[in-house]
Amino acid sequence: MSYYSCYKIMDQGLNIDGRIDGNGRNAKLCCERLPKGKETPGVSFKGTAEEILDDFLALRQDIIDYSIKEGDKAKDIGENEWLGCKYCDFFQKENWEPKPFINYVNLSVYPAPCQCNCCYCTVDRHWDNTNEIKIAYEKLFNVLELADSRKIISPDAQWQISSGEITIHPYKQRFYKLAEKRKATFYTNGFIFDKELARILESNPKAKINISVDAGTPETWERVKGFDNYKEVYNNLVDYHKASSHSGQIELKYIVLPGINDSKKDYNEFIKLMKKLEVSRLIIARDTGTKYSISKKERLDLLKSTVRLIDYCYRNNIEVKLSFFSEKEEQGIFRRNKIKKIKRILSK
Repeated sequence: MSYYSCYKIMDQGLNIDGRIDGNGRNAKLCCERLPKGKETPGVSFKGTAEEILDDFLALRQDIIDYSIKEGDKAKDIGENEWLGCKYCDFFQKENWEPKPFINYVNLSVYPAPCQCNCCYCTVDRHWDNTNEIKIAYEKLFNVLELADSRKIISPDAQWQISSGEITIHPYKQRFYKLAEKRKATFYTNGFIFDKELARILESNPKAKINISVDAGTPETWERVKGFDNYKEVYNNLVDYHKASSHSGQIELKYIVLPGINDSKKDYNEFIKLMKKLEVSRLIIARDTGTKYSISKKERLDLLKSTVRLIDYCYRNNIEVKLSFFSEKEEQGIFRRNKIKKIKRILSK
């Protein structure tokens, strides 16, 4: 049936995002950073685990029912109807088919500590383990355990553990226990080589680590990350690679920042790092904080820099996945790419 929706609603992603010790809508269907301060569909984290999970499932069904009922008018959502969907690039009219299980679990929960200082990061990295925070985190794990007991999370669901820096997180052990046997990706800045995380990579071929390197030289790394420790991170990644039981367990991302990390030297050296780690697939991303606000010139510069990085990947037999680009931006990338064969390395 054709109606307005998006793949994130259809996949029934459970995104527990942002500060969970406040009054926000933290159990969300996605975590797209929308313009004009608009929020993505979500429910409050104030109730019991049962109330949170039930409200979340009902919200998704309400959105689908509304879209089917309203047809072409669904794009004209009122200000009080599921908040920001009508402002989102992904909200499109297509032949959608809702999936019956939760297929994606994203735990980008805050407050959470991180010792990195990325130039594009806007999250609060301060950690203060108050009683409110302890209660909120306990509720987080209760919600997930309840969803598991109800068997509404697909056994093949992709789990994303991206709550600050996992290797220094006070609830690291709880996260590890929850996700160590699943198809899980643990997000890390690579500052620390964590033996427990290495053990998970060794014992579970479906587990991965994801690091947004965003640089190919120590100088650019310091400019982007705010620390002069590129060599240490490089060595830690090599050690994680040695600990991995299968290829593909180290997932690299490169957020393209025109004028900062898009030089020929950065791209060349980064490709060398990928080969060292035997990584054959790169996630190329854009800064989500500027998606709805950059000028035409800035967007053009972004597309040009992205095309050049894709070209480097193509010439080195590296597959590419584009992430967080809008559909129009992806079309612009294709139009500006003079090598037609480049499309063959783009994965879905």
